[in-house]
Amino acid sequence: ATPTLVFTEPPTPSDGELVGSPDVVIEAVITESNLDTVTYMWDQVEFELLGSQTSLLYNFDNVASLGETTSSPNDMSFYGNDGTVDGATWTADGRYGGAYSFDGVNDRIYDDNAVNMPLGNSPYTISVWVFPDTMGDRDIIGWGNYGTINQVNALGLTTNGIRNYWWSNDLTVVTGDITGEWHHIVATFDGTTRAIYLDGELIGSDTPTGHNVVGNTVTIGSRVSTWFFDGKIDDVSVTNTGISSQEAILDYQASLRRTSPTQWILDSQPVLPGDGTYTYSVDALDRTARAVESSNRLINYLGNQRKLGEWHFDEDTGTVAYDTSGNDNDGTTVGLRWIEGVAGSAVHLDGADYINM
Repeated sequence: ATPTLVFTEPPTPSDGELVGSPDVVIEAVITESNLDTVTYMWDQVEFELLGSQTSLLYNFDNVASLGETTSSPNDMSFYGNDGTVDGATWTADGRYGGAYSFDGVNDRIYDDNAVNMPLGNSPYTISVWVFPDTMGDRDIIGWGNYGTINQVNALGLTTNGIRNYWWSNDLTVVTGDITGEWHHIVATFDGTTRAIYLDGELIGSDTPTGHNVVGNTVTIGSRVSTWFFDGKIDDVSVTNTGISSQEAILDYQASLRRTSPTQWILDSQPVLPGDGTYTYSVDALDRTARAVESSNRLINYLGNQRKLGEWHFDEDTGTVAYDTSGNDNDGTTVGLRWIEGVAGSAVHLDGADYINM
């Protein structure tokens, strides 16, 4: 059957709804057992969350109906790069659903036979949510021939920042201490330019040469047997493409999780930068090229301008109730009494009293 797609309302605003908060949630439920591609479009920018270029996609949600256990997380891409847990502890307290906690001593997750990983000098994007407990030389994910120049691709922390290293040609960016909360990190390379994003914002880039990654062992939470990560890791993905700065924002805002053999949930939390109309859509394709496409849906945002007036009634005397919204809709009191309020003064009306705006 053709995939089905339904937007959950709420939390998703109804199509064309006028909202007064810049923080919205979009949730789409996709029903399909053989999902191939999911594309999310926000404000005319498209981002592929799942597709043939997705080499690795770990949700770390420990879904029993998918055959997952706390010692064996599934790769949700169709390459089957399932992981083996060595010491890490599963927790329900992830950024989205579950996550794995690493002790910084000897915990890791690995796959010794990963396929379709970005090798040679091919483009790549590494995307991950982390909750570090300590900074330092602590790897998040990596693969390649460690010890040989330019034959590695790894992403990790430093004592005061983030590093994407190739065993030479390192891109290291100073961030300061990022411990104690969830952060989204992206390292991406389009074949020419390499960039690191933190929580959707570009924090560093360069134009390295000579990359030639080899090997098929992927390790999460360490650099093979050292540089162990201390904290939680969630939603790890690797793709064989580079992404733009606009796509990095969508990657930060959106998550795709498989919740059963036939169901996926796309969750996005865009922040509306200003008043206006925003367009979004979700497209899904199964492995026999049957597709479901949502129509372009609209969110209309009217922020502070939506507040036509605000009266605190703290004057305590006189005949004017001042509007503090900035719109100058002051009111003239008729017949009422000023009394003590919950905070400051208040007004008492006897049924015939009123305020004329």
